[in-house]
Amino acid sequence: MPKNTFFNLSEEKRARIVESSIEEFSSNPYEVASINQIVKHSEIAKGSFYQYFENKEDLYKHLVEICEVEKESYIDIAIKRTKYVDFFERLKEVYKSIIRFSDEKPKYAAVLDHIYKIDDLNLKSEILESLELDGPNVFSKLIDEAIEEGELKSSLDTELIASFLVNINVFLKEYRKTKGVLFDYESKVDELVDVLEYGIKPKSRVNKNKDDLLY
Repeated sequence: MPKNTFFNLSEEKRARIVESSIEEFSSNPYEVASINQIVKHSEIAKGSFYQYFENKEDLYKHLVEICEVEKESYIDIAIKRTKYVDFFERLKEVYKSIIRFSDEKPKYAAVLDHIYKIDDLNLKSEILESLELDGPNVFSKLIDEAIEEGELKSSLDTELIASFLVNINVFLKEYRKTKGVLFDYESKVDELVDVLEYGIKPKSRVNKNKDDLLY
């Protein structure tokens, strides 16, 4: 957490430090990111940096919090917009909102993506756990609400399914990188979520039982 001296700075100076820091941490893994480069582009003395933050780790945790709040604002809009539709339609919009966040705030998204590349396993675990504690996982909330509404089976393991849905999101982002900027991610999100809802059988066969398939 930044020191009080950081919050006592002018809004313009705080913004300059944050902007320079996001630039550095989005362009480099945590271990490579340079405080020297940050203070240079922030136009502050290196000694002043340590009046605002305990160390590099302290700054990074603050940036992660800023980026995560921005990401959650995209998700919140999607959830509010889909308040009266079913679980699977809401899930589609959540996935699309996360991709929109990556498109519109690429440096913020890169800072969050770099969490998974941190070599210090204790620091990585601490940051990931803090993100989970700061707010319930969005997928867990969607699942619990859908179970309560009778849209999903009550026997589902929420933690397991939420983890599965998170990994679909990771897959979508990585798959999209291989397809270039013209990739139609919205239709592919729809297709993947439809597979979750209906499976991969042709629709004409979904309701047939095994006996039917023998004839």
